[in-house]
Amino acid sequence: MFCSNCGKELAEGTRFCPNCGTPVTRPEGSASNAQANPFEQNDYTSAGEAGRNSGSNPSGGGYQSGDSYQSGDGYQSGGYQYDNSWQNDNPVIPNRSVALYIVLTIITCGLFGIYWLVVLVNDLNTVTNEPGETSGIAVLLLGWVTCNIYNIYWLYKAGNRLDALKAANGEARENRGIIYLILSLFGLNLVAWAMIQNDLNKLADVSY
Repeated sequence: MFCSNCGKELAEGTRFCPNCGTPVTRPEGSASNAQANPFEQNDYTSAGEAGRNSGSNPSGGGYQSGDSYQSGDGYQSGGYQYDNSWQNDNPVIPNRSVALYIVLTIITCGLFGIYWLVVLVNDLNTVTNEPGETSGIAVLLLGWVTCNIYNIYWLYKAGNRLDALKAANGEARENRGIIYLILSLFGLNLVAWAMIQNDLNKLADVSY
């Protein structure tokens, strides 16, 4: 290759003539011209960068991260779907202090016992999963209307329901219905409530 101005022979890749300073003109499409300044030939928005922005890989194919998170009930990792949703079937009831409730019932002359009976009935309905059973307020009113006869019936039924629940959990039956019935006939409803509450507290301890 020679300088077009002074005719001096030029080394391959020379951009300016060392003799006269004239810019070197190369034939269009030559390999040396393509290699003269590679930075002028390449777009800085590389295929790889474009692929990351568009969600495809640099080679033009579809790109997908190995782990993709989906908000909601599950996530997907490495092509496998995992379900992290869960629903606890165990009913949740509060653990109520038997001793405290007895003391409050006594010092309030039975007024606190009204509240205790209502929540006792509702908690039993919850753990036995029988929302259609008589509510606490209904049991309270029916007990007043029937002069405590309905309360005796409810205690007997509550004992049988707890026995059935215990048996379903693999525990031995204890004839709670008969025990509560006898206690209520002797006017010891408060003792029966305490026993029921104690059983409910044991169930509350394993609820989560």
